[in-house]
Amino acid sequence: MQWFGSVTKYKKRDQFWFSASPSQGKPLDESLKIRFNDGAGATISGSIAWEMPIDTEHLTMLHTKYGSQEGIEHQLIRTVMEKAVYMTGPLMSSTESYAARRNELLTLIEEQTTFGVYATETSLAVVTDELTKQTVTKNMVRLKKTKEGMPVYAEESPLKEYGVRTSNLSINTVKYDPVVEKQIAEQQEQLGKIQVSISTARQGEQSAITAEQTGKANAATAKWAQETINAKDIALAEKEKRVAELKAEQMKQVARLGKEAAEFTKQEQILLGEGESERRGPT
Repeated sequence: MQWFGSVTKYKKRDQFWFSASPSQGKPLDESLKIRFNDGAGATISGSIAWEMPIDTEHLTMLHTKYGSQEGIEHQLIRTVMEKAVYMTGPLMSSTESYAARRNELLTLIEEQTTFGVYATETSLAVVTDELTKQTVTKNMVRLKKTKEGMPVYAEESPLKEYGVRTSNLSINTVKYDPVVEKQIAEQQEQLGKIQVSISTARQGEQSAITAEQTGKANAATAKWAQETINAKDIALAEKEKRVAELKAEQMKQVARLGKEAAEFTKQEQILLGEGESERRGPT
């Protein structure tokens, strides 16, 4: 029974939009602002799903404090998201958020929304500029971590206090300030030229290596070709030598046989002469 009281209805699950597009959420620009550690600014558009708790204690706390679905979205969820985005900015530069750490940007915002903002520490660090290759000293913001390497949270997320669950954070647009957009475009162009130069240099190195290897291969081929010719010449000379040796051996055999034949003929004549003398008798 209502007992003359009012009834407030809440959606069990809803999508919270923080977008500059009128087709996403409300027709107003509700994107979240972020400022990176290089001073550059941007606005982030996207959405996150959230669920109401179903236990009486948390429902009573939410209704008592915020009084409506819209109150929860704008006074609780949006405030938590704004703080998470604000605390993520100093952890990277605008260039890093655009390229190398784009996925990490999403992760850092989502974790701080769910669990609470990180505890950080600032220190001076010497870093090398990606474009100029010059070393500069900057104030770097780093996360505090436990001995096990886990991040330390400065405070717990209010969403946990009220039992509100969030999931599926999505960022569809990061719109940088016009000056930053121009700088990023110029940096990307310069980085592209650097990559082309590196690629050209590597191609030159590879061509030199290929030419060297080709030269070595050709030299080896020529060497073995000459070795083949030499081997053929040696084999031919050895063959001719063997033939000459065989002919000499044959000539020796012919001479020996001729000498033996002459000796046999001489003996034959002697024997014939002796036989003739015996036939005639004494004189």
